[in-house]
Amino acid sequence: MHPYSTDSTRSVRVMFFLAVAAVLFAYLLDRALSTADLEPPWWLDTPAVLGFYGLLWRLYDRHLWRLSRHGRTLSGIPDYGGEWEGEIITDHESGVVLPATLTIHQTSSRILVTLRTDDSGSDSSMAALSTRPGQNQGLRYEYVNTPTPMRRSWEIHKGLSQLVLSPDGRSLDGYYQNFHGRHTSGKLTFRRRQPAGRPEAVPS
Repeated sequence: MHPYSTDSTRSVRVMFFLAVAAVLFAYLLDRALSTADLEPPWWLDTPAVLGFYGLLWRLYDRHLWRLSRHGRTLSGIPDYGGEWEGEIITDHESGVVLPATLTIHQTSSRILVTLRTDDSGSDSSMAALSTRPGQNQGLRYEYVNTPTPMRRSWEIHKGLSQLVLSPDGRSLDGYYQNFHGRHTSGKLTFRRRQPAGRPEAVPS
């Protein structure tokens, strides 16, 4: 998957908390071994801290970050993950409407967006997510679009898309702009088909 930018201040706080928790778990492990009259090797202390940190980070990155309370995730990162269905309204063919499906794999640090229609498929190459109100709010990503065999006259091209999550987390609205071979644009509208946090299999 491709990394995306988030709130750096909150990320630093999370990493600090995980580091403290890792030291605490390593200390508890040492105390448990001592209570059991087991003498751990001298080189175990530092690897134990690093090992616990790695486990805690993986657990947070994959799952804990999306725990929510009052409609807000623990991490403060909006959860775009899941399966979406909707339509693309093109500007270049008198507002032609194309059915489309969108799949978003998301962790706290990485994201991958794939979009499929009967004519083509696109996959994200980079992404940025902003929660600040304004023109950059939402999920912005660059993609590479590959036409299906039935559209052999089309060229493989790149584009840029922006999607904004509704307050209830059930819909996405935005736009796309193709370039480098196919200069077209249009609107995007999607409704969540699968709950946030899914699909479970997140590409690495």
